[in-house]
Amino acid sequence: LQLVWIRLWDTDAEDGDVVRIDSGGYSRTVRLTKHGDTFAVPVTPDGLVRVTGIMDGDGGGITVGLASGSSQAVFPVMSEGQVLGLRWRGE
Repeated sequence: LQLVWIRLWDTDAEDGDVVRIDSGGYSRTVRLTKHGDTFAVPVTPDGLVRVTGIMDGDGGGITVGLASGSSQAVFPVMSEGQVLGLRWRGE
């Protein structure tokens, strides 16, 4: 496993959206803010990181961005229970 720094943030209104990130046996639930939270995440050789929508703060969908190093992705608006994957390729 390799540890990578990942930042998650709310790409729209800070309204209480919550997601869970899963990778390499690691799981963390995060309440999204505009500023974002940064933490180390283990990534397996396949590089797959999963983000699950846990709670939609205001009913308009879960809006989440994910960044690592100089790379970032803005996910499509998610619903509760929806799982999206991102393949981390290292830098």
